[in-house]
Amino acid sequence: MPHSLPTKLLHGLLAASIIHQLVVSQFMTHPRPGRPGDFAFDLHSWVGLASMGVVGTFWL
Repeated sequence: MPHSLPTKLLHGLLAASIIHQLVVSQFMTHPRPGRPGDFAFDLHSWVGLASMGVVGTFWL
């Protein structure tokens, strides 16, 4: 059974976001008291929120 184009795109976005999260998590520095996280941590956080939007869209 062939899938529609939006389903294929959402699967691709979900796969890309998971791969991104796994790769960036290897390079980020976690924030500690008195020291903020680095750029990779911020990127990981923002892409995580965007991924949640992708998953929510996919579930709809």
